[in-house]
Amino acid sequence: MLYKKIYLHQLKEQDISSLVHPRLTKKYLYKLKIKKYNDEKNLIIIRFLPKKDGVLDPSNKIKLDIPFSIRSYLQFLINNKKTLTNHPFIYNKKLIYPSLLNNKKNYLSYTKESKHQNYSITKKKTIKDIIDKIIDDNAVQEFINQPSGKCFDSAKLIGVLLKSYGIKEENIKYRLCQITRPGMTWLDVNRDNNENHMATLLIHENCTYVFDPTIIQFIGIKDPFFGTESSWIEAMKPSWNGYVIKKAVQYIDYNTFDGADNASIMYRINFDEMTERGGIFINYPEWYKKHNRKYNKKSKSLFSCLKSKVKE
Repeated sequence: MLYKKIYLHQLKEQDISSLVHPRLTKKYLYKLKIKKYNDEKNLIIIRFLPKKDGVLDPSNKIKLDIPFSIRSYLQFLINNKKTLTNHPFIYNKKLIYPSLLNNKKNYLSYTKESKHQNYSITKKKTIKDIIDKIIDDNAVQEFINQPSGKCFDSAKLIGVLLKSYGIKEENIKYRLCQITRPGMTWLDVNRDNNENHMATLLIHENCTYVFDPTIIQFIGIKDPFFGTESSWIEAMKPSWNGYVIKKAVQYIDYNTFDGADNASIMYRINFDEMTERGGIFINYPEWYKKHNRKYNKKSKSLFSCLKSKVKE
């Protein structure tokens, strides 16, 4: 790290015009700080990293390896030499400098093409960045405003959007849920014509997140959901409220939307089929446990009967 002391009276118009890296914008600045020292009120300390071909111009001009975005600030200093105001971007912020664009710790990238240097920055996407982009999409907003019967379309769209953001396909899943129809007794529950629901999952930094804007179509749920899997299960709780008998709710995650969509046809008319194929319950009421035991006994009895006939 090298330092150059520059006094306000040294700053001139021609010095600003000779600053380098005109392509760069303020978001690419890194360790460049301009600050006032108490002992010398008109002194600016500019810290910078050297270029390959040297740091300072040998001439008397103040030609520094400073990105273009700082020019407006230097211009302000020339016009207001009595005061030193913090640059709106510099104030309390770390800045990105081109020499550090290959610093993986900061999730930055640096590219060089032919004889010309092209600087680019790629900030690693946080889950908040991803969620914000999904929520800001106009089509997703339409699903939030009119969620009824749109969960499949919503899940498919969000999957497409996530891929367009550069997220790998293997990190995107589709959660197909089946929910029994309510009844006054467990014998009244309609499992042959149950409700279904779908949400999109994202595996990000070893954590699973659920994108479920149409969750608000369930009675008792007021807000669309974008968050962790455990929080989603909590948010889904009102969905299994029945008249008297609580609904059974289970799901299976699929790698593709088409896989989940095709499976929904079979499970819609046979809730027990999903259970047999490894459905995971987020609400497993006592009445369904009793039914399931009875169903399994009946299936085993039928299988034993068929097996004995085959032997004959």
